[in-house]
Amino acid sequence: EFKDGLNKLVTTLFARCGPKRIGDDVLTGAALAGVAEAYADALNRGAVPVIATAWQSVAEAECRKALDKALLEYDKAFADFASSDDARFVDEDSSDDSATRLHEAARNAALDVFRR
Repeated sequence: EFKDGLNKLVTTLFARCGPKRIGDDVLTGAALAGVAEAYADALNRGAVPVIATAWQSVAEAECRKALDKALLEYDKAFADFASSDDARFVDEDSSDDSATRLHEAARNAALDVFRR
């Protein structure tokens, strides 16, 4: 009986509740923790928490993390190529567009990481 009631409660909660949002943006666990931390910091300073300011700080931090991960992915693509046998055959003075193709592939990989 208890398990049935609990299962019914969980089903009802999932059916009626959606993710926490600020505007059109869904808050992840890390973002929600960041907003809570910003609110707590404001309250500890004796200030009134401002939703927009707290959310902007969290959004900036999340973007910074995504950018750092994307840059690492971009650098990794070049490092992987530089350590490969293919790197020996690239002529700096040639009109070969292999460097351009490598840059585009690395950029696309970095953008995929950034968007995740």
